Amino acid sequence: MPCVRAAPGNHSGGCAVTELVASDGAARNPVLMRMIAEELPAFRCAPATTWDCPPEPRALAFAVLGFLTAHGLPGTLPSAGARRAAVLGGITRGLSPPRLTEPAAQPPRLLRIVR
Repeated sequence: MPCVRAAPGNHSGGCAVTELVASDGAARNPVLMRMIAEELPAFRCAPATTWDCPPEPRALAFAVLGFLTAHGLPGTLPSAGARRAAVLGGITRGLSPPRLTEPAAQPPRLLRIVR
């Protein structure tokens, strides 16, 4: 599962993509990794093991996407190839209205993984 590492910058959504981090089967697929590197020459493309990522990258990715959605932050950015910045997913109302936080003023700048 490829994911993106971003750094603060003057881009839509407040971040500029600096790296693409591949995990699971994508990281073990040399053809895919080569194609990604050719298509995105400005980005560093590295396997997740380079960053000592946890063994559950999909769970981590969904947690980050859930956080972004709940805080009204975009999960896609034009600097990463998207047409526009957009909040991904949605919150489905149950029996009572969901209690959500106020939209964040700024995107997160750091993700710290504690084991």
